[in-house]
Amino acid sequence: MQFKCQDNLDIDAYRTFNGSFNKRVIFTLGYNGLFSELLTQCAAMTYAANNGYKFELDACNTGFVGKNGFEQIWQPCFPMSTNPFYRRFNKQGLKNKLKRSLQNSVLTINSDVLHPDVLSNAIINDDFYRHKFTVPGSNKPQRIVHALNYFLCLILQCLKTQIKENIETQINQLQLPSHYIAMHIRRGDKLTIRSDMTRLYKPEEYFEQLPENKRTTKDIYIFSDDFHAIEEMATHYPDVNWVHREQTHQTGYKNIEYLKLPQAIKIRRTIKLISDFYICSNSQYFVGPYSSNFTRAVGIYRLNKEISNIDVEIEPLSWQLN
Repeated sequence: MQFKCQDNLDIDAYRTFNGSFNKRVIFTLGYNGLFSELLTQCAAMTYAANNGYKFELDACNTGFVGKNGFEQIWQPCFPMSTNPFYRRFNKQGLKNKLKRSLQNSVLTINSDVLHPDVLSNAIINDDFYRHKFTVPGSNKPQRIVHALNYFLCLILQCLKTQIKENIETQINQLQLPSHYIAMHIRRGDKLTIRSDMTRLYKPEEYFEQLPENKRTTKDIYIFSDDFHAIEEMATHYPDVNWVHREQTHQTGYKNIEYLKLPQAIKIRRTIKLISDFYICSNSQYFVGPYSSNFTRAVGIYRLNKEISNIDVEIEPLSWQLN
């Protein structure tokens, strides 16, 4: 399989569309993981596009790539905000009266407010997910997952050329076959902070999520934050050709520890994570937990096709297609 990053959206059309509004949404990326932040950015872009706001991004100090690291990876197709006033104004805890005074022209929101698990505020709520949206270049209203898909693809398309080439090289070096399955096993802090949404699954439970006609596939790419999980799968299914790029010292992702890493390591890991995302997204079938924002992003990218959620009790409104 020869992988190539897709560039099939009209970025100039989005720039023209986004620049046609006078009111502004200034969205501040925060300190959560990469795909948690990117999905909330997609939600903010969806809200802006469908409510007459120009979208602007404040990525001056993000957790996943550090201070001013965003533009080392992306060539944004939207204005970047660097005004510290709006960053301070965006922080939670400011008086609502002060917030309302600027919302006529500038709406400032951050990733904590727009996280997919937050359904109790004026922007992201049940009505937001049930609403139908239009995206630039299309006049047909569609479900939220289609709008999120458009903006996620747009963000990925804005990766710098050298970053795309790096990702393509990483993936093509694996020499994956044209037909393979991908699995994502998320452990680390997710098992403690999201114990209400997920748990430690047995290897056979992942295989039970596969359709019957996929269970004989011998090539499986496995992406996990815990090397022990990969060893468990290989022990239970020794006849499978398990492909992975994880290190033996990995014992589970913990965001609080990741935030302390040097910026160069964060950037390198972010690029690898995006390449893992592409590998999983281009598989013939994918199994993962919706409690993980990585799996949610793969689901949005694939429009929820050929994918199984092992967290069977979790079914966010954003995944509903009909």
